[in-house]
Amino acid sequence: MGRIGKDIFYLNNRLCFLVGLLVFIVFGGEEKCSAQNRHLYNNVPTKSNEDTDGDGIPDSVECQQTTSSTNFYIGDNDGKDGGEGTYTSNSNQVITKRIVIDFKTLDNAVRVKLNGISLSTGGYQVPPDTSNGIMQLQYYFLSAGQSMLTFSSHWPYYYFNQSWYPNNNNLPRLRMIIEDGSITLLGTRYRSSGSLAPVYLRYGSLNFYAASFNGINPDAVNIFVPDPNESPDNAEGNVTFEYITDTDNDGIPNCEDKIKLFV
Repeated sequence: MGRIGKDIFYLNNRLCFLVGLLVFIVFGGEEKCSAQNRHLYNNVPTKSNEDTDGDGIPDSVECQQTTSSTNFYIGDNDGKDGGEGTYTSNSNQVITKRIVIDFKTLDNAVRVKLNGISLSTGGYQVPPDTSNGIMQLQYYFLSAGQSMLTFSSHWPYYYFNQSWYPNNNNLPRLRMIIEDGSITLLGTRYRSSGSLAPVYLRYGSLNFYAASFNGINPDAVNIFVPDPNESPDNAEGNVTFEYITDTDNDGIPNCEDKIKLFV
């Protein structure tokens, strides 16, 4: 093991003993530390023994990740108000880590809100309409207050081609990845595109500050497809919530929660 390894192993054992003794005195219980924790004696983090909160339980055990996915079809054929759908995360013993929205088809504009706040701001007008939040995929249908989604941040602005048809390679036409404090847009320009490419927002900006999750409370994604021209605009795809475990529902993931003395 080596002199340094032995010293660390000795100190870790002493620490487990002292913590266990303290818990026994205060709570009259036994701190479950030694046997399951001492595999970390070498203090060398690996994929199997990384321990963010230092409680001796590997992150791979504490921070198990799960997902829930919901397919959606949003359409409005009455030519009036457009269509929308709201999709809510789980909240029992999990915290939202990431939300992925895949649009299989999109005709031809959309607004996405996270917990009631639009994830895009600005628009094609002076002054900008910061409350609109509509992202348009087809240049010829761009209206005042809307932002434009393109495949280039500068001229020439490459646009989506026939986004109302699905991609032939089973890729989404538009993918939105929402993480805590960041938003990423990807897409397929053509039906025949074989890979996802970065998508940029013109005439507006992504509202990164709004991309925050509710912790122990459910997160709600609202997808709205406008229908201003009395045509059957619609969107089809799925919303996937990715979670990380929070056994005691205190808003802190297990692998970051240092007060995990009992199993």
